[in-house]
Amino acid sequence: MSHTPGIKVHGMPDQMFVGIDVSKARLDVVVLPSGEVFAVDNTASGLTELLIRLSDLQPQLVVLEAIGCDVGAA
Repeated sequence: MSHTPGIKVHGMPDQMFVGIDVSKARLDVVVLPSGEVFAVDNTASGLTELLIRLSDLQPQLVVLEAIGCDVGAA
């Protein structure tokens, strides 16, 4: 696991937040305020792994983002 330096959430020392990019074959996850970054496969087993990790972290908020989506595609 790697850490992203310089990411801090001010004024909420006991709260944890998770952001997940769900637009790919893998799910890229970042945890704040620690800056922990990890990825899991976008499969049933990867989702199970993610749920276990989120259960351990107990974040106050989880945000999903689909950066790679082409919203205008027909």
